[in-house]
Amino acid sequence: MSLTKRQQKENNDRADLGDKIIGTYMAEYGESDDDINITDIVADLMHSHGRRKSLTVANAQFNDIVRMARTHFEAEWKGGLT
Repeated sequence: MSLTKRQQKENNDRADLGDKIIGTYMAEYGESDDDINITDIVADLMHSHGRRKSLTVANAQFNDIVRMARTHFEAEWKGGLT
């Protein structure tokens, strides 16, 4: 299934937001490697989520959150979600 122009724009907008997040993180912490920055951002999100929940609950929920994010990403890039 090919993407509509709207879906392409939405995907590009989300990618732009991701670029801003990585760029802000890079400017703050000085790491130039995108993979390291993304790993650190995800770890920071896990810390934030863990602070709000018990660690056991946070780990289980975060795994579900990551699975759901991957499902959304794959569907959006294939044109399955609007």
